[in-house]
Amino acid sequence: MDVTLIVKQMIEKGSSEQEIKNSLSDLGVDNVDEVYQKAKSEIESQPKPVQESQPTPQPKQTSPPANEAQTSSKEPSVSDIEITRITSDGEKNVKLEDIMKAEKGEQEKSNLSDSTALLKSIEELNKKILETNREILLKLKMRE
Repeated sequence: MDVTLIVKQMIEKGSSEQEIKNSLSDLGVDNVDEVYQKAKSEIESQPKPVQESQPTPQPKQTSPPANEAQTSSKEPSVSDIEITRITSDGEKNVKLEDIMKAEKGEQEKSNLSDSTALLKSIEELNKKILETNREILLKLKMRE
């Protein structure tokens, strides 16, 4: 592949001159400045596409985005999706939204119980620290 083609693509994508030159030198390209200038001059000498200079009516291009918007709105939301759950009681249709709510509730309960356990252990540590401080104070009073 031609190095100038790669440089032209990098310029078109918006890479800075310094980034391009650094990349070229990292790859071991000789004459980095010449390669960059050549690619830049080729880009500047390219004629502009005819479509850009002469606007033409394009009714067909405006209708596909509308169709795409319609298809994207037809996608089911989470509340519309039902899943068949097989349990020991048999099959049961459940909405995905209900499953997600239940899992979120379980996760919140788990987080709450974890937080409660951490608070209890902190409380125990604080009690031990207080007891140790009292012992130290008593020893200091006894020495006086």
